Amino acid sequence: MRRALPKFKRAEKPGDFHHVVRLVPRLRKYQRKEPREAVYQVASRIIDQCWAKRDYDMLARATAALLVSWNARVHVGRTTPFDKLPGFIERHYLKLDRLRKLDLHEESTAFHDLGLYRELLCLLKVKRKNKTSLYTPVGAAKALHILAPRYFPLWDRVIARKAGHTISMRADSYQRYGEEARLMVKRLVRAALHASLAPSEDAAFVWLREQTCTHCLSKTWVKFADEYNYVRYVLEPGEGRRARHGSAGRQS
Repeated sequence: MRRALPKFKRAEKPGDFHHVVRLVPRLRKYQRKEPREAVYQVASRIIDQCWAKRDYDMLARATAALLVSWNARVHVGRTTPFDKLPGFIERHYLKLDRLRKLDLHEESTAFHDLGLYRELLCLLKVKRKNKTSLYTPVGAAKALHILAPRYFPLWDRVIARKAGHTISMRADSYQRYGEEARLMVKRLVRAALHASLAPSEDAAFVWLREQTCTHCLSKTWVKFADEYNYVRYVLEPGEGRRARHGSAGRQS
């Protein structure tokens, strides 16, 4: 039987997991409400299977599939140079391999790898039909995350704004958010340890995964933190707006 989680009364903000009573329900809600998560899981497994083989083409294909599924409005009907991704991964394979083994929230980890973000931001520049270019900072961060999911945080405009950051093409903006995400993940780890009464961080992670999505093997602390914030600041406010509009419509 699942134990009842302890309740705390405190105002929430991104990365504030003191409301641990809502932690597991919101992570479960993410699995129910976000169909694109299936693409993330498949892409993650492909990358895990092909990483040691250095199959740069398959690594790039999995990354591109994730970007198109999550940012269809940006990529569909436009030209994105995904053919340059294999070369990017090959050039930076050793650095990415090192970062894949790091956890963002560890004390010895400093978030400072801005060169990869800058290069990927320019590489994934989308060509519009009118021949102008569109840079996608969110897409660049997603690509880095799927290649090194324990280290690079995802960011969303709404979540970043709630946390006091602005998404821009400047690499230092991603760096500042990365430091904020590191603190978020640390708080998440403490909340999971408290809620699970687990003896270690690894045990708390296994508990959290079993409570929310037993078949999702491609989870990380960084991904859990993003899922929680996405439900809290994107999905739930959207549901509230739809409910209010629906209610108003029925009254009229």
